[in-house]
Amino acid sequence: MTVRPWNDRTSSGTDAVAVVLILKKTQGSVWSEAGKTPLCPTVGWLRDTYGAGSYELRLKLGNRIVCMAKAECTPPPPAPSTVRPRLLDPPLLRTATGAW
Repeated sequence: MTVRPWNDRTSSGTDAVAVVLILKKTQGSVWSEAGKTPLCPTVGWLRDTYGAGSYELRLKLGNRIVCMAKAECTPPPPAPSTVRPRLLDPPLLRTATGAW
């Protein structure tokens, strides 16, 4: 087994490109690749792009996994209701004679 320094260039002579692999938990302990991005995503971006759920982010440099992180994305809060509450019937007023 050959051991190379962490900053060793790939065999083609170019720098290794960092990529973030996005894995989403589908059921139980099953993870599937949801996508890749060159930038570290935020929890809000993950939720808006791939939906609510559990995610694992893996920073990959060349063929090495450099860092791993987990993220939990909850569904967005419900939008405020635009329907006004129904007003109750006005209270009964007493007449001058005292009758209702």
